[in-house]
Amino acid sequence: MEAFCNEIVAEIKAARNETELIKVISHSMSQLRIDRNSYNETGYIMNMIVSLGTTEASGLSSEIQNNLKLAIAIFREIQKENRERIC
Repeated sequence: MEAFCNEIVAEIKAARNETELIKVISHSMSQLRIDRNSYNETGYIMNMIVSLGTTEASGLSSEIQNNLKLAIAIFREIQKENRERIC
């Protein structure tokens, strides 16, 4: 899962705009669901939040920093929706 998450973090950093960022996250969730036997969705979401949150921001452009913040917010919202769906 670590390699998969690292790949998604790199794609999030490379996103040129919010639309691309959302496509990257959406595609990663779709891929995760296809490979459900390999990955746990809850674990993936938590791993992405931690990975994005611990990414060293110094030296990154403001655009990349914004991508990281927005991606964290999106993954947190997905996490929240999943919890509400379970309850």
